Amino acid sequence: MPQLSEFFDSNRTGHMTAAVFVGLAISGFGVVKSNHMLVMSGCVVPVWEFLATMDMDHEARTIRGPIWRRCWLTYWWPYKMLVPHRSEFSHSLLVGTPIRLVYVFLPFILIEIATSPFTSSELLEFAASNPALAWDWLWGWIQEWRWLVAGAVVADLVHLLKDGYLRYGLGGILFGR
Repeated sequence: MPQLSEFFDSNRTGHMTAAVFVGLAISGFGVVKSNHMLVMSGCVVPVWEFLATMDMDHEARTIRGPIWRRCWLTYWWPYKMLVPHRSEFSHSLLVGTPIRLVYVFLPFILIEIATSPFTSSELLEFAASNPALAWDWLWGWIQEWRWLVAGAVVADLVHLLKDGYLRYGLGGILFGR
């Protein structure tokens, strides 16, 4: 029988427990305030901690379990090889979270690029010649998916706090140690 303190330690169970509690709190607040973006962001928090935790490099070292888990961890194997555990590339909000967001959606990004009627150089040339329009497009995408990004950031913040990164100050949380 696990002890209560185990659920609040910096381990897999502790991280998931904290993510579920924080996600429920955010979603509950969203329900009270009738804010669907808060509800969705709260739902993302435990899912992000489970599927794209800052410890994916650590998780992917042993690929076992149900077939869906083995496939998911195999997908993360290159990330494990490229990103050292607890480095600024994994354990920081301004670097690690965007890297994992891009990595999670990399297949979709590549499909979008491959099926685009424009070449990459044409898209870059268009963005360079129309920076305001390119920024409007990027800002529109961010607005469309802000609930997902917010949930991922909150999940990573909870993870960093559980790992004790508060002792490094705000810089440690934003940029890693």
